[in-house]
Amino acid sequence: MNPETNRCKKVETAKQKECAEGYERNPETGRCKKVITATKQEYPVDPIPDEATHDSPKIFIATAGLIAIALITLGVVAWQFRAEIGKFIKRIFPRGFPHLSRVKLLVWRLRKS
Repeated sequence: MNPETNRCKKVETAKQKECAEGYERNPETGRCKKVITATKQEYPVDPIPDEATHDSPKIFIATAGLIAIALITLGVVAWQFRAEIGKFIKRIFPRGFPHLSRVKLLVWRLRKS
């Protein structure tokens, strides 16, 4: 009797058969699984030189181009929706920016004196 499942098990099924050619038994599950082997190439494989992977100006130019496109797109969208963005900011800060008012007052006092 198996105490975990409360069922009887046959003695014949407890014995495991040998796995077929090209298969091995998985110790965790007890099932046969296909053996994965690394294949060897019939031709030589040259390693990639270090100068091709590091400090490439092409990567820098591509990254700078993508950032420039993103900033231009953001600017165009902000310009197109400037009225809606202004209304949204006024809804969030109905009394304006109090800390900026203090800075403006301080600058005004400094200019006056």
